[in-house]
Amino acid sequence: MVNPDIQFVIEAACLTAVVLLAAVVSTPLFGGKRWDRAMWIRTAGLLVVGLGYLAVNPRGTPDLFPVVIGCTVFVVVVLTVYASMTLAWRFTHRERRTELDRKAATDFGAMGLFGLAAAACLVAAAFCAVGLVQALADESAYKSAPTCPTSSGQSCRSQADGRVIRKWADSSGERHWLDIDVAGRNQTVELETAYYNIWGMLAPGQPVIVTSWKDHVTELGLPGREPIQTSDSPNFAVIPPIAFLVASLIGLVLFSVAALVYRLKWRLALRGIDTSQIAA
Repeated sequence: MVNPDIQFVIEAACLTAVVLLAAVVSTPLFGGKRWDRAMWIRTAGLLVVGLGYLAVNPRGTPDLFPVVIGCTVFVVVVLTVYASMTLAWRFTHRERRTELDRKAATDFGAMGLFGLAAAACLVAAAFCAVGLVQALADESAYKSAPTCPTSSGQSCRSQADGRVIRKWADSSGERHWLDIDVAGRNQTVELETAYYNIWGMLAPGQPVIVTSWKDHVTELGLPGREPIQTSDSPNFAVIPPIAFLVASLIGLVLFSVAALVYRLKWRLALRGIDTSQIAA
C-alpha cells in the first residue's frame, strides 16, 4: 500500500505534467496559440483547486489515486500521438512554412489520432463479438445442463446444501461478497448488483442451496425466493460483452466520422483552402 503522502506527491506531479504538456501542445508549432497570462492564471487556479481536493480527500472515499494515474497516462498518450503525427508531417514537408501549412499539419495529426482510435475500437469490437458468442454458448449450455446432487462432470449443474459463514462489502460499497460453507469446504462468491436489495436477509448461519457449474458457484437458493445469481453465473456473463460491444461500435462510428472530417480539412488545406475562413 502506497503511503498517502507519496500518493499525493505523485498525483500533484501528474496533474502538473498534464497542464505543462497541454501548454506545450497549444503553441504555434502545433497550429495553436501560446497561452497568455489570463489563460495561465485560470489554469493555475484549476490546478490549485484540484490539488486542494486531493489533499483533503480521505483515502478510500473513493481513492482517486488510480483515477489520476489512469487519466494522466491516457492524456499523455493522446497528446504524444497527436504531437508525433503533426511533427512528422511538418518534418516531411519542411519547405511548406505558411500558416495554412501549419493548419494542414495539425489536421493531419488529428486525422491520424482519430483514425488510430477508430482502429482500436474496431479491434475491441471484434474481441467483444468473440466474447459475446462464447458467453451466449455458455449461457445456452448452462440452461440445458442437467441437475445432479453432486459434481459429476463439466456438463452437470450440481446442487448441495450450504450455509452463510460471513458477508462483507468492498470499501467502495460496490461489490458484495459471501463466504459459504459447502460440505465442509469454504467458498467465496460475489453477488450480482441486481440482488443487493436482499442483502439484509443474508446472515451468518443462513441456510442456502448452492448450485455449481464448472467448479464455480453460480446460484444461491433461499426459501421462498428465486435463486440468486452470482458473478460467475453464465446468465450474467453476456452483459459485459454486449455493453463493451455497443460502446466499441459507437466509438468506431464517432471516431471514423471525425477522422473523415479532418481528412477533408487536411486535403483542402493542401489545396490552399482555409476551412475556417469558409465557416466564417
